[in-house]
Amino acid sequence: MEQAVILCEKIGRHSIKYYFEEIMQRSHLQSKSRKVTRWNAFIRCEVARHNSVLPEGAKQLKPSDLMPEICVHWKELSEEQRVSKTQKSMVEIEQLLKMKELAGHHMMQNTFSDAQKTLEKIDHKALSSS
Repeated sequence: MEQAVILCEKIGRHSIKYYFEEIMQRSHLQSKSRKVTRWNAFIRCEVARHNSVLPEGAKQLKPSDLMPEICVHWKELSEEQRVSKTQKSMVEIEQLLKMKELAGHHMMQNTFSDAQKTLEKIDHKALSSS
């Protein structure tokens, strides 16, 4: 809280509560996980399919690299085709999300690193604005 007060006094653009939440990253935490959608499953499948044919050592494609092509392909599919193409991937994504939820985390280390990086960013902003 002391850091938030110092930042508020030094920068003055936001409230103490704002700086405290930035430091603690409460405003950035996702409280609920989003529902797995067929669209997301389709994107995952298509990116994996494209990357599987790349030569070894080639840079892997990201979803943003393929989005125009994926969109066109998605629009051409009927609802039944969409379901059949994404069924397996939907199950895989749900399993990954469950594993992520149950996996052990290095909470103290991650919290420290996140807070340190946040303070550095805020300090950098403060120095650049003064």
